[in-house]
Amino acid sequence: MEGHTGVDHGQLVIEVRGTEPSPHLPPAGTSWAAAHPGTIHLHPASEWTIAAAVRLEAWLAEPARGGPPDADTSTIDLSFDNPDIGARGFSAPASETDFLHLGNPGHYKVRVHRWGGDQVDTIFNANPHDTIHRTENFLLQFWPSPTDHPDVGSAVETATIPGDDVHAAIRDWAQGL
Repeated sequence: MEGHTGVDHGQLVIEVRGTEPSPHLPPAGTSWAAAHPGTIHLHPASEWTIAAAVRLEAWLAEPARGGPPDADTSTIDLSFDNPDIGARGFSAPASETDFLHLGNPGHYKVRVHRWGGDQVDTIFNANPHDTIHRTENFLLQFWPSPTDHPDVGSAVETATIPGDDVHAAIRDWAQGL
């Protein structure tokens, strides 16, 4: 899922569907990518960033590292009661992106990448009134943490049925009920 969101009060939020936006800023001194109940608070690298290009990815296992080689990267652990997640600016009343369905509720790891803050600084220093191009990039890669919680991210049973046998397979399945 890809989308854009605002950045206000120096942050954006990734959260589960239905979470009430918190009016409180995270505690001072928290990391640029910090997990809180049902949310992840992200801080851009540049203080002049006003928008974020966000990509959320759901994986069945730990993916290869994404993002450019020079991106800031952080891996965090968190739990979700609802597996639908979206992104919003800190003050936005609801998600500003579509929701990504992770699979099952439970414990996840997420690798967060951010890049583009240096370009935002360059744009701001050249023209402080240029607000169109002051966007940083964030890539979040989610995967279940089955080591800690084996019930999370369990595989769905699938069967491969040759095209000609699909009706026979359905009949056999129905007769077995």
